[in-house]
Amino acid sequence: MTRFEYQIQSYPLNRKASLAQMQDDLNLRGEQGWELVSVIPATFAHTGHTALFKRVLATPDDGGSGL
Repeated sequence: MTRFEYQIQSYPLNRKASLAQMQDDLNLRGEQGWELVSVIPATFAHTGHTALFKRVLATPDDGGSGL
């Protein structure tokens, strides 16, 4: 059975460069195996976005059984 780990990251958007910084971080997390699952705008405070990520958990070596 595939197992996942999850990560939640907030991105405050309080400067013009914030979107570029968010994009850089999203690309870095993608290189690390994280998949962006959802982005939720922080509409209650108009302060940014919250991103939800997941990636497959590494499994221990199966002893070379090929499974």
